[in-house]
Amino acid sequence: MKKSSLSIVMAMLASGTSFATPIYHPPGPNLIYGAISNNQSIMSEVTNPAAGASALLAEKSRYRFGILSSLGAGYEFGDVTDLYNEIDNTTDTLINQQSASLETWVQQNVNTTQYLLDPAYRTQVHNDIAAMINSTVIAPLNNLQQKIEDDGYFKGFASGHLPVMPFVVSHRGLGGSFTLDANYSVAGFMDFLADGIPDLSGAYLEQSANLETVLTNYINGNSTTADLLYDMIKSDSTLRVRGAGIGELSLGYSWISMNHAKGNLFTGVRAKYYQVKLAQYAQRLADMNNANSQNTYNDQKGNNFQESSGLGLDLGLLWVADHYRAGASIDNINKPSFKYPTADLTDSLGVVNYDTNGAVYRKLQSDSVYEMKPQLRLEGAMYTLSTNWVVGASLDVNAADDPFGQEFQWATISASYAASHFYIPGVRVGYRTNLAGSQQSYAGLGFTWMTLNFDIAYGLDEVSYDDNGKRKTVPRSALFNVGWAMTF
Repeated sequence: MKKSSLSIVMAMLASGTSFATPIYHPPGPNLIYGAISNNQSIMSEVTNPAAGASALLAEKSRYRFGILSSLGAGYEFGDVTDLYNEIDNTTDTLINQQSASLETWVQQNVNTTQYLLDPAYRTQVHNDIAAMINSTVIAPLNNLQQKIEDDGYFKGFASGHLPVMPFVVSHRGLGGSFTLDANYSVAGFMDFLADGIPDLSGAYLEQSANLETVLTNYINGNSTTADLLYDMIKSDSTLRVRGAGIGELSLGYSWISMNHAKGNLFTGVRAKYYQVKLAQYAQRLADMNNANSQNTYNDQKGNNFQESSGLGLDLGLLWVADHYRAGASIDNINKPSFKYPTADLTDSLGVVNYDTNGAVYRKLQSDSVYEMKPQLRLEGAMYTLSTNWVVGASLDVNAADDPFGQEFQWATISASYAASHFYIPGVRVGYRTNLAGSQQSYAGLGFTWMTLNFDIAYGLDEVSYDDNGKRKTVPRSALFNVGWAMTF
């Protein structure tokens, strides 16, 4: 790879402020509560489809709506501790230290009469050059590529509910409760697909039609070690950027399906309409050439969205007693799916240089569908009779995928206090962890004052890096929400 290519890649990675799905980013106070049905928040009624009608146990009717019920954002990235430093150090080693060693070797063994006149000697020199490149260049590059693929991803998320959404009408005359909701999110993800560089052999160098030119340019100082590698090493390593815009409109209905002296069973169903835009961009590192690759990226990133729609169906059950609740729900039982547009794999000249039988090419062709897999969720909560104090927990029984193929499976626990008087702030604390995928864990804090909600979840895993000699530490992930909702 050329040094300029590496610089472009890292600049694009560093600027990757991206977004993720509202599924991964729970709305409003649910960020702290978890996926529990909780009378303290209107957002609990968009979690379990059976939750809305539970208000009828205490009231003949109730109307709840969000002024701007939830606006939120956040980020997550891989374990990139010292990754930038490692890239810089590896690059410096290849460009400076290995360049000097390789240049000395070439000067001593190529620029000689014996090299020009003795085919056997020339073959041996080529073998020796290949061995040097294999041990001092290809092996470090492959190690670095694998680390970037494993840890060098960037993800962030932002989502919001439309004004007055969700809107919940609970009325005994209706036999239950209707919940109307509309939200939109944008999503983006940047990752790296590594293609291991095979070791060079003397035979490969002998077959290179440009070998003499490459070595001559190198000897004369017209090219660097990186240029030498770029001309002789073939790899399909690729930088991939993916994006999604997801609009959701849902209508749910819940009702009392069983009365009992010790509690009541509620049932709910929710239909959802999805409007989804998906985009992806792939840049083969070996095809990057300064401005051309950046221009190609700029041309594609705004014109590569494919729009499609689909329907989802959720079901829920909720048992409600005087001092506890227990429930289960399942999302997207019909597995709605959406396709990415075909990635443009051509270079700036319109040529496809990928190995069509290679792993990277096959992955770019096969990772083209976002399927919303069914996810079963269990919940439970205990509370005082007034519901001022609540302790709850929830668990996603199975993992599901976000639009970028990363798994999420939340487990949460929380405790909260909601005052009886609107002018006294309520407070909540919680812990959530992703049991799949990145396995990130968060400590959460939120409070409600009057009708305003503020919630933040702070990642417990940290990454550190060196900034001009000073060691800095930041969480790998963080999320926050603000909102405004009313009940009457």
